[in-house]
Parts: sequence; C-alpha cells; structure tokens
Amino acid sequence: KSKYLSYTTGNFHFAGFFIGYVIWGYILTAVFAFIVCICIDAFMTYGSVMFLEKILKSIIPVLLLIIFKQYLNKLLARYAFLQHYGDVLAINNRRILMIFLYFNFFLDSFLGFISSIIRIIQSVIGGCLYMSRLDYSPMGRKLETFDSGFSAYCGFIHIEAVHRNSIMLVVVGHLYSAMKAKQYLAKSSTLIVKSSNPRNKDYSSKAIRKWHLTVLLLRNPRLTFLRKHALLLLQNEDKQVKALNRATRLSYSEQQRHRFSLISENDLEHAWQKNIN
Repeated sequence: KSKYLSYTTGNFHFAGFFIGYVIWGYILTAVFAFIVCICIDAFMTYGSVMFLEKILKSIIPVLLLIIFKQYLNKLLARYAFLQHYGDVLAINNRRILMIFLYFNFFLDSFLGFISSIIRIIQSVIGGCLYMSRLDYSPMGRKLETFDSGFSAYCGFIHIEAVHRNSIMLVVVGHLYSAMKAKQYLAKSSTLIVKSSNPRNKDYSSKAIRKWHLTVLLLRNPRLTFLRKHALLLLQNEDKQVKALNRATRLSYSEQQRHRFSLISENDLEHAWQKNIN
C-alpha cells in the first residue's frame, strides 16, 4: 500500500517535474558547452605550446598505462586463466592466477585512485547531460528512491500501465457495449409498447418534419439564408420547366393545326363546285 501511495504521488508530480528537469537539462548543457568553448578559445588565444606539452606529458603516460593494463588483462583472461579460450566461465591455472592477483594488487591500487577521479568526472558530465531524462537516475539502483524525478517517473509508468492494460480495455469495452445494447433494446421495447397503445396521439410525419426543420433553423440561423437561396433556385427552375412545357405544348398544337393534308386545295375547290352544280 505504501508503494501505491508513492506511485500515486509520483504521478501527481510527473508533468511539472518533467518540465523543470527539461529546462534545467537544456541550461546545464548550454553552460557546459559554453565553458568548453571558452576554454578552447582562451587556450588558442593566450595559451602556449609549452603548457600544452606539460599537460600531455602528465596525462598521456597514465592513459597509455591504463589502456595497456586493460588489454593485458583481457589477453591473460582469454588465453591463460579461462578454459576453452573464454567460451566457458571456468578458471584454469589457479596457482598462476593467485600469483598474478597478488602482484596486480599494488598496480590496481594506483589505477583505482585515477579511476575514481575519472568516475566522478564522468558522473558529473553524465548527470548534466541526462538531467532532462526522468527515467535515468544517476544515484544507482539502491538510491533510486531518493531521486524525486525518478520516483515521479516510476509512479507515472505504474499508473499508466494499470489503467492502459489492453486486456482490461477489451473486457471493459465489451461489457460497455453489452450494457448499451441492453439499454437500446429496453428503449425500443418501450417505444413499441407506446406506439401500440391507442391512447397515444398519432402525429403525422409532415408535422414532425416541420418541427425538426424549425428546430434546426433556430439552432443554425445561417442555414436560413442558404435555405432561402436554395428555395429561390428551385422556384426559378420550376418556372423554367413550366415555361418550357407550355412552349412545347403550344408548338405541338400549332403543328397539329397546320398539319399538311393529303388532298390539295385545288381538289377541294373542284369537289365543292361539283357539289354546288
């Protein structure tokens, strides 16, 4: 339960801590880069070759000794002190190994002192560079809980994992859909019962549509202008269609009136005169 409380409180602080750590990370990185650039510029402007030679003479032998010692240890471990050339973690030549460890103790004491200084420098540089990352704690495994940023990150991850479990989401979604389906069936059954009841009033579909239209226009006043424009266009189109229909009817009637006959006018006059005589 205490862990749950710490996770919850860490989740509370995650967002704010994240912003603060990111800002400090950028500031420290910028300051570190600025100091390095100033040192390089000052050395190039005011430095001397003799000073650089002294620094290199004091640093290079130590670095060469450390590198040589590391490669020597790897070679001895592979070909002298492990069986099957390092493929199996089993010691070989134990007496020689004990003698080597005895004489190696004095040299490693000096190298350990130098390595501790390098460790401090590396931890400072790494802490500055990784300041904006809450998932990385420079304090180590045993002291991670003392890092408030890392504890906030752990709380956020645990809360997110608990409430974003895929199996849980699928089950809850299935239950929710089943509940909604039951509610829909219950509502539909009540509507069917109400519609089957003769006491209920029978509203016409036209009235319902008109009410829906009025509500829609009241909630969206811009649609009234568009509707008026659309109605005017429809009226104009209807008028044009009616005018075309009238024109076609008149032309058809005129064609029927002035239809050509198979008997000419001269034949009709001759027939009329014969009837008179």
